[in-house]
Order: sequence, then C-alpha cells, then structure tokens
Amino acid sequence: MTAVFRVETEGLVDLDRHLVQLPCVSLMRSEAGLLIECAEELADEVSALVARAGARATRGGTPSLVTDLVPALARDLAPLPLSGLVDRVTIRRVGTNEATLRLASASRGPFRRRRPPDDRIRLVLRGEDRLFAWRRVVWAKAALLRAGAVRGVRPIVFDRGATARGDERWSRAGAGELTRWARG
Repeated sequence: MTAVFRVETEGLVDLDRHLVQLPCVSLMRSEAGLLIECAEELADEVSALVARAGARATRGGTPSLVTDLVPALARDLAPLPLSGLVDRVTIRRVGTNEATLRLASASRGPFRRRRPPDDRIRLVLRGEDRLFAWRRVVWAKAALLRAGAVRGVRPIVFDRGATARGDERWSRAGAGELTRWARG
C-alpha cells in the first residue's frame, strides 16, 4: 500500500537533506504540481520531513500517467519545462559505507596510489552530508522528444522495462539538486 502527498512548493528549501533519511521515495512533477509517493508506513515521517523542508504536504492525489506518453531517461536533475510532460524521480537512501566507497573510487585516478581523503568523504563520515541514489524518468509526447525540445533525455523505444532498471545516478544532499528540481 502506498501513500501519496501533494506538496506546495512555496517556501521549499533543503528537501534533499530531509528526504534522504527515507529508504525509498518517488517524486512526480507535472502541470498539476508536485506529488510524493511512499510506503504507507512512512506516511507520517514523509509529512514531517516535508514540513521541516519548509513546505506543506497534504494527503491525496493520484500518480497516474497518460497512456500516450513515451518514457525517456534523464541524465541529470536539471528542471525541465512542464508543458506536456510528467517528470518522475525515485530516490534511495545510501548508507555511509556505500557512499564513502563510491566517493573514494571516484576520487582515485589510474596513476594515483595514495591521495588524502576528499572533503566530500569527510562530510559524509561526519554526518554533515549524505549521498543518495536516484533514477529519473520523463514521460512526454513522442513529437516533443523527437523535436529535441526536452534536453538531456534519452527516449526508451523498445525496452519499456528500462524505466525501472535504468542506471542509478548519485547526488549529494548538500548540493540541493533535488530541491531545485522540485521547485522547477
């Protein structure tokens, strides 16, 4: 069972830092506004975390997709104009071990043997910042995707299951990318 919240984005700040505390949550932006979908047992926590982020979440709304839209995978969290599309991001909490391994492997080059720890690793280890994994699917009309009006997305033509299996991308909660995406 899932719970769905409609979020008023007025006054929304630092959504990243709050939502990364949850194991998994989906956010959906469309012309109708911002919706957050989570497991029913996380509903009270989602409401409280959204309030801490400076917004108001009210229960209700249905995250439905129009059948004539084509899915496309996005490579970043840059906001897109919402005219005629549905933008969905699923985020997953990343533990400290997984985050430090990821950051450490990204900071090593092929010719560097030893390098002092990156500042980003220190922030994660001290609990001052967190990493989260995300997957973004944009649903739009085929003509809109063909015209190139939606930048940074790659349409899924044959494998519709790729919307659930697409590559996970990583972001730092301190960067505020999810908040900028949610505000549009």
